[in-house]
Amino acid sequence: MKKSKLNKIYIVAVIVTAVVFAACCVVYLVTKKGNPEQPSQAQTTQISEMFDPVNSEFSAKCVLQKDDNEIILPSGEEGLFYSCSLDNEVKFYTFTGERYESFDGDVKEVTVSFTASFDSLRCAVKYVDFNGRTVGFGVATADSGLKSDKYEFAFLKLINKPASYGNGYLLLADFNKNEFYSGEKIYSEIYDFNLSSGNTSTYVSNNTRLIDLNGTLRQDWTMLTDEFIRNMGEGKYFLSSRYYSYDETGYRSDVMVLSNAYRPAVVVSDIMGTWFVNNEDGMHYIKKTDTGFDVCVKKGDDVSVLRSFSGDYNTDYLHSGNKILDKISLTVTDLLTGETKQIKDVLITGEASFAVSPDGTKAVIYQNKTAGGKSDENQSIAFINFNSNSTENFTEPLLFNENCPVFFADNGTLSFARVSSSDGSKAGTYTYSF
Repeated sequence: MKKSKLNKIYIVAVIVTAVVFAACCVVYLVTKKGNPEQPSQAQTTQISEMFDPVNSEFSAKCVLQKDDNEIILPSGEEGLFYSCSLDNEVKFYTFTGERYESFDGDVKEVTVSFTASFDSLRCAVKYVDFNGRTVGFGVATADSGLKSDKYEFAFLKLINKPASYGNGYLLLADFNKNEFYSGEKIYSEIYDFNLSSGNTSTYVSNNTRLIDLNGTLRQDWTMLTDEFIRNMGEGKYFLSSRYYSYDETGYRSDVMVLSNAYRPAVVVSDIMGTWFVNNEDGMHYIKKTDTGFDVCVKKGDDVSVLRSFSGDYNTDYLHSGNKILDKISLTVTDLLTGETKQIKDVLITGEASFAVSPDGTKAVIYQNKTAGGKSDENQSIAFINFNSNSTENFTEPLLFNENCPVFFADNGTLSFARVSSSDGSKAGTYTYSF
């Protein structure tokens, strides 16, 4: 009787959630600029009638690296970059300090067989060996032969296993087409991968894994990010939001031990976001408090608070790697060391993002501007040099494509996508050195 009652409650909850989800989708499709198939922004043609993005003040100081909608992205391995189209044309690049150069090593290919939501899928993955590491990417779509009644898109990444996972290779999968160009993907499937045969096997049990609103198995059951993998240390861990609402994916997570157990052991529960650093000092993560949030460290059974912040983590701060920026005070804090740096001459008024160079000497704040609480056509980028305590600001339409990552190709060069033709029909990859 109790089980029947729970089933009824679950069915009602799913129906209500589906209605809410459908309404949210309408808002998303209307407000999201651009799409994976065309990285040029949707409002470009209208703005270009009054503004020429190619001959603007900012364009004069940038270098167009790749045209014709080729968007170069970070690979997750320092010094290696890639581009990938929806028809699975994958290219690899290195950066010389001035130009992206084609990778001069062998580019190999393997056909991958994998299972997702009980569908047997296949995809070609191109990969390279770079500085002793293997990195590869592949995309499959319904148009390119992805045979599935549940998925229209699959993005695959091939890497060496992190040391704590053992020897061999890992295959990561993401099925969110809207995140195709994202530099911060949350991978929802983790596979043990045999590079010789192309076969895969799952690490984590799917017992009790629920179906989501798209008819697939819940995409927050197992999660990995590139940053989480880099900072995993000696722990054999993964992230999961399975015990939270589906709309909290990436906002609330548990850190679990990777295993095929019916219920994997939870190492740390209910952290904010996906930031997690495991080193000799312990496991570092963010926990919500009544007045803000704490940076905590757990070593063995002991948990201590390294530092506390007031305000809302998701709305009052911007996060990049181990650095966090207070949007009001413009103070940058290193979450591990507590070291602070101050930014000046920047006003954050709209939806903003933040990136820090690998050596921590430079940063960038980029945002869609607002005026009087309403969005306007301008964007802004602030280039911050901590060594000289200086900031250079640009405000123009179409400075960057918000669907693509803005990242440091090296310690002094920012890489990003933006419109590359005056009529707005094409986008490309640009760099700006400072």
